[in-house]
Amino acid sequence: MIKFFCDSKELKFKNEIITKKQYELLEPNCGFKIEINTKEFFYEPDFPIFEFWQQLSNWNDNLGNFQYCSLETDDNPLIEFIKEDGHEEYKVRSAWQKFDCFDTFTKEELMKALNPDTI
Repeated sequence: MIKFFCDSKELKFKNEIITKKQYELLEPNCGFKIEINTKEFFYEPDFPIFEFWQQLSNWNDNLGNFQYCSLETDDNPLIEFIKEDGHEEYKVRSAWQKFDCFDTFTKEELMKALNPDTI
């Protein structure tokens, strides 16, 4: 099971994010965590949630993998959902991951876990 946590209420206004310029997406920052099977996989206390959300909103399954690249770090892609050849599910990876994850998730599972009403 995968869960995403954000300590910002700003995510509730995600529809406004689409119209922002890239540099405007770097604020506000929040604590952002990814848990996989109740273990902390990724945590950043100063995470640019709008920048991440905009890139996630543009993700299209036909384009394949999701790669979140942030202007605030050189360690890019910072978060990835990678579909391996011949598989329909995605592995989660991060430049700052705390452990290697071998679990896979459908796009539906990822998007449900990333729903701003449940984060």
